[in-house]
Amino acid sequence: MFAQNSPKTVQINYKNYEVLPYDLDGTYDWYEAKEACDKLVAFGKSDWFLPDKYELDGLYKQKEKIGGFKNDEPSFSSSFRSVYWSSSDSYLILGWFQSFLTGGQDTSYKTGFFNYSVRCIRKK
Repeated sequence: MFAQNSPKTVQINYKNYEVLPYDLDGTYDWYEAKEACDKLVAFGKSDWFLPDKYELDGLYKQKEKIGGFKNDEPSFSSSFRSVYWSSSDSYLILGWFQSFLTGGQDTSYKTGFFNYSVRCIRKK
């Protein structure tokens, strides 16, 4: 069994990943989210990254096992805490995100409008 504060190992599309056991503090635009994961050093590892939209969906499907995701109802503001960025983009100005309330995925402007939560992963 994992200690509460250690990364969880999950399998997504037949690949093993370690998942940070907590969200990064605050919310981020798409560029900030990618950079924050790329620069993260945690648990003695520096190869963390922002999951793509397929990896993020795998996290959503295993959210109870992983734990610590925000599931609160978003309010109309610039910060949707239960929504998470993926590293996948669509065109030059849009990035993919996923709601951890509904499981739905969609695109949003990468900057200027909405900031979302971030959970980093690494390949095991």
